[in-house]
Amino acid sequence: MAKMQVMEEPAVPRDRDREADHRIGNSLAFLAATMRFESRRISSVEEARLALESAANRLSAIARLHRIMGQIGRGEEVQLLPHLEELSEVLSQSLDIDVFVNGVDIPVPADIAGALAVVISELATNSVKHGHADGGTVVGVTYRVSKAGILIVDVGDNGHGLPDGFDIHDTTGLGMTIVNSTVQRHRGKLTVEHGHGASYRIELPI
Repeated sequence: MAKMQVMEEPAVPRDRDREADHRIGNSLAFLAATMRFESRRISSVEEARLALESAANRLSAIARLHRIMGQIGRGEEVQLLPHLEELSEVLSQSLDIDVFVNGVDIPVPADIAGALAVVISELATNSVKHGHADGGTVVGVTYRVSKAGILIVDVGDNGHGLPDGFDIHDTTGLGMTIVNSTVQRHRGKLTVEHGHGASYRIELPI
């Protein structure tokens, strides 16, 4: 007697899968928009090269964020030091600069770790574009946690510093716009110090 075939019902996507798909879709749309924006500002081969490197680093940073979220979920934690050390190696190779990280290994929420990857990538790219460092660009990243539970991250370079009157919250540059929006989205604070080299401080509640 022939066996009756049982039709399997199609799998219903889990909430986490739907959230991941939505997040990835938004990220790809964001990357496409930034590439169109930068393409309108390119006027030389060197600017085109830097624009492509910027796009590649944004893609790498966002890919890291989605990989972290996919592995452990939004509400869980990752160890910050190996996360930033891996990021520094990627930036050093892609931008042909030296990136150093100094801090103790601490657990931080996954979304904070991903946000830092985006912010540091943009600041390092800005150092290459605008720092004009003599003898090669060097970027240093140091961090600590305050007694109030605030993650304080300092990012500085060895360039010629920021121009007089520079307002980090009033800029039309794409990189700084991304940095500002990322920090604000995580209820953080962004400040800048003027002097030798560009120096930024990011404060994020964890």
